[in-house]
Amino acid sequence: MPKQRSANRAKAREIYIKNKDNISITEIAKTLNETPGTVRGWKAKDKWDNILKETLQTKDTKRSEKRSEKTAKRSKQPERSEKISTKSCYRKK
Repeated sequence: MPKQRSANRAKAREIYIKNKDNISITEIAKTLNETPGTVRGWKAKDKWDNILKETLQTKDTKRSEKRSEKTAKRSKQPERSEKISTKSCYRKK
């Protein structure tokens, strides 16, 4: 049977996300009476940074979609068959 997760693990994650990365791992560890290495391991294994980024990015999704459409329109290049090769102009016949 697998080992149960510590109740402090969920609390630490809530503290981290609530403070939006303005609190250090050592401060979280001190408040929960855990070692900084343990909290750092939880952060890496549970990918707290990714969760934090997802919550911050949900606001600007429409704006980023519009930007990606604009850049896609600008970066369209003609297909290879449409390009004129400069080497073919100077070939000897």
